Amino acid sequence: QEVLLRVPKVLLVKRLAVIEMLRTRESGPLVGVRQYFAGTVRGKAILIFPDDKSLDLIRAIAGPLPDEELITLYPEAMTEIGNIVLGNCLASIANLLERSFTLSLPEITRGGAADILGEPESTGAHERVLFLYVDFTIAGMQISGYLAVVTDIPSLSNLKKLLAEFVSRAG
Repeated sequence: QEVLLRVPKVLLVKRLAVIEMLRTRESGPLVGVRQYFAGTVRGKAILIFPDDKSLDLIRAIAGPLPDEELITLYPEAMTEIGNIVLGNCLASIANLLERSFTLSLPEITRGGAADILGEPESTGAHERVLFLYVDFTIAGMQISGYLAVVTDIPSLSNLKKLLAEFVSRAG
């Protein structure tokens, strides 16, 4: 299946602001697929969906399945979806910046916004989040979610330098 991805809004905000935005926008539980990355820039990328929409996403990709089979496949399917989406996003960023990242295996998390973003690093008060609203269109079905890229201040500074290099090369 072809998956179309649209990013209508991008923000750079503090970690606590993302938690508050998610709490305001999403009343129910969330599911997140988290993948850590390291290199010149390090952090974690998290694909986030309302829990009920994550089932729709799996149905759109896997086709009609009995509920018991869907529940059995759920952890593996969400991990694989996250691995593909996050891996491709991080690879695209690395290619643009002419750098490489080492990626961890994806992890799935369910719960509230703070659970999904995970515990802050020791400098958690200074973590910044590149927060993207993401719309997926699969087989005519539109599913909205979020992509959060959490970094610390030194990594954010490195990212700004790499982006400036990219702009000068492209200019």
